[in-house]
Amino acid sequence: MKSFYLYLFLLLSIPLLPNSFSIDVIGVHWFAFSIINFGFLSYLIFYKQNFSFPFKFSAFRFHISFLFFCVVSLFFSKNLDLSIVDISRIVNTFLSSIILYNLCSSKLNFFKLSLLISFFLIFDIFFSFKPYIFNGLSSNINFFTFFTENFDPGFLKGLVGNKNIAATYVLAKIPFLFYSISVSKSRFLSGSLNFLLFLSLTTLFLFKSRGAYVSLFFISFLFIIHSFYYYRKGLYFSIILVSSFLISLLVTNSSKSSSVLDEVATISLTNESSSSRFLLWQNTLESSLSNYFIGNGIGTWKIESLPYWNTNGTAYIVPYHAHNDFFELLTEVGLLGSLSYLFIFLFSFLIILKHYRLSKSLIDFTIGAVLLVYFFDANLNFPLERTVLQIVVAIVLFL
Repeated sequence: MKSFYLYLFLLLSIPLLPNSFSIDVIGVHWFAFSIINFGFLSYLIFYKQNFSFPFKFSAFRFHISFLFFCVVSLFFSKNLDLSIVDISRIVNTFLSSIILYNLCSSKLNFFKLSLLISFFLIFDIFFSFKPYIFNGLSSNINFFTFFTENFDPGFLKGLVGNKNIAATYVLAKIPFLFYSISVSKSRFLSGSLNFLLFLSLTTLFLFKSRGAYVSLFFISFLFIIHSFYYYRKGLYFSIILVSSFLISLLVTNSSKSSSVLDEVATISLTNESSSSRFLLWQNTLESSLSNYFIGNGIGTWKIESLPYWNTNGTAYIVPYHAHNDFFELLTEVGLLGSLSYLFIFLFSFLIILKHYRLSKSLIDFTIGAVLLVYFFDANLNFPLERTVLQIVVAIVLFL
């Protein structure tokens, strides 16, 4: 099991790597992910000589099916270079979940796993506030005064260079933190983890990511109900949630930026409030009609979107993604490929729900909450492209 935790530790450490002055950190992240996977795959095959596939699980079979349609789409791709880059990332995520499956040689200690994942929230919080901490120290100004006067959510990019991705990454770890708090028997550890939860939720509110707010609302409601009913710790979680919200409200009201309440108030089902997402989704549906069975090739929406946006004026940069992985895959790998990807998550969730109904296990609840966070993000953004979120997927699918 030591190799299992080492592999997990290395995966979670990827965002800590220097970005080598690259425009987008995902190049460095995907390269590191590939190297780590290659090393541990070699270890399992040549040293341990023990490597198997979990064929009995329906989610795994749908994952194989999705990979098959991605490979088929290569033969119809209009830009093979883009397709090879994207399919290599999909293979990396798939292999990662299988490596975790093979490295877990005995019964998994879910508490230890949750503590390890929760530990990395410290780095997410620190690097989110790093610009304010160092600028405040160099200016000899009190951190809170400097922070509130100069607060701009655009600077809270965390370790991944984008506040929306950083918010989802933090939110995906919170269920593991919640589990650690719920089952911890040490007062000191529980107090430390509760404080970490307070800092994580405050950071999450300050990111001002509306998509993350929607996910947070759902899982917070579920956490509170579950805690009151089974563990009677819902009151503590409620107090921490409200406190972190009030602190973030105080910060944003003291700054020149819009408040958290203003951001929440703008959440609505309109094209304008969704940053033109409805129009993007319409474009993918129109594009898929011309080749709905095979698709235009995995990864090619980056160029297929050009004709749809050349008349939208100069105020908008041509979108790189459709802000919905399922719609984007519909135009890239066709209907069957897109459905295969969707069914990976639907069947995973059904398995978790079925087991939870029988056992009422907090472990099932935790995995389901993380899966919900990812699923919400996959419908609003493009986590398929982001290494850190694919690491989350690999962990969830393994579990």
